[in-house]
Amino acid sequence: MLLPRKELDENNEEIDPRKELVQKLLEYKAVKEAITELSSMQDDQYFRIPRGNIHNEFQALSQKALVDAEWEKWSIFNS
Repeated sequence: MLLPRKELDENNEEIDPRKELVQKLLEYKAVKEAITELSSMQDDQYFRIPRGNIHNEFQALSQKALVDAEWEKWSIFNS
């Protein structure tokens, strides 16, 4: 039975096919870790409440505060 000859590089050294596999596995691991981190960041962002127009929100809050302040001054003696 004949076995295939080992591949040689430019220095007549044996090319180890495991090196390429290990390199691909390391790249896969790095990409998988990045995906996991980005996924957790996406989950965190999903639970945050987006801000709208701040100026309009402040106006609405100030109007509500004025109404509340007006009711605080109200008593049964005011008519």
